[in-house]
Amino acid sequence: MTNGDLVATARDLAETNLFPSANRTDVEGRLPRSSLDAIAAGGFYGLMGPKSLGGLEADPTTAGLVIEAFAGGCLTSAFIWAQHHVAVRLMSAASSAIAELWGPKLCAGDIRAGVAFAHLRREGPSPIVAVPEPNHGWRVTGVANWMTGWGAVQVINIAAIHNEQVVWFLADAVEGPTLSAQPLALSAVNSSGTVSIRLTNHIVSPDRVIAIQQLSDWRTRDRLNLRQNGSYALGLAQRCATLLGDEGNPLTLAVDAARNDLDAQATAANVDGLAAARASASWLAVRAAAALTVHEAGKSMITDSHAQRLGREAMFLLVQGQTAPIREAQKRLLL
Repeated sequence: MTNGDLVATARDLAETNLFPSANRTDVEGRLPRSSLDAIAAGGFYGLMGPKSLGGLEADPTTAGLVIEAFAGGCLTSAFIWAQHHVAVRLMSAASSAIAELWGPKLCAGDIRAGVAFAHLRREGPSPIVAVPEPNHGWRVTGVANWMTGWGAVQVINIAAIHNEQVVWFLADAVEGPTLSAQPLALSAVNSSGTVSIRLTNHIVSPDRVIAIQQLSDWRTRDRLNLRQNGSYALGLAQRCATLLGDEGNPLTLAVDAARNDLDAQATAANVDGLAAARASASWLAVRAAAALTVHEAGKSMITDSHAQRLGREAMFLLVQGQTAPIREAQKRLLL
């Protein structure tokens, strides 16, 4: 399947499967398993995975367009699905034995992963720490305040800190004596199964450790890996444009311009420029949702309206994947 075929398939899936059920998913507070199964059937759980492990090895441009398509269909589905790719990408840093054990199942979507690593972006002591065990495993304790996909994933890809190193491991997404989940009530994407995870002397065996990386190295790479998060906002803005009957007018042109800016800053490895481009994309989503709300007038306040859902989701995207530089760039735009 070519990159163009991947994008076309993703857009078709978004229109025929994800978008028709997006409002119902939002209101009912539960994501239909069929939405994620349809994404898996298209091979998209391996979108960014290496071909050697059964992945599609899509280039960054294609991956961004697929994320846009899914986000414009159902942000909840897109958000849960996208978390999975952190574990898939880490397979490149895993030993061959670990990659062979987990990689094909992750790329096929037979095993689906959530992720808990947002705490790595904060300075200060880590809320999750790992201590080596005598049998070469790890003992992990702490709280991850944000994990998405509980009830829809089988494993959680968790980052713990040991001596300025990041220990990435997979934990079963099942409550037990050493792992508990506390649901979070969200004003948007509440059907995403977002929880906080508490680990108490949780034992991690060596076959569950994907990779060990220097925290400083990870943070350097992370600042340049924030491009794809901007695709959520572009997908939402384009959905608003479509609902407005927007064909080539300034809103669609603005989406294209924002995409070009994100790509240019990522290609140039311009960290400050990428933060500014991310801020602009999130602000574009807010403006697009506001325009749709105005267009739909009073009915936009009814819970089965796309406008009210997209408005709340645009608010969510202001803070999703937000770093300190992005937040400062957003403030400059908004204030």
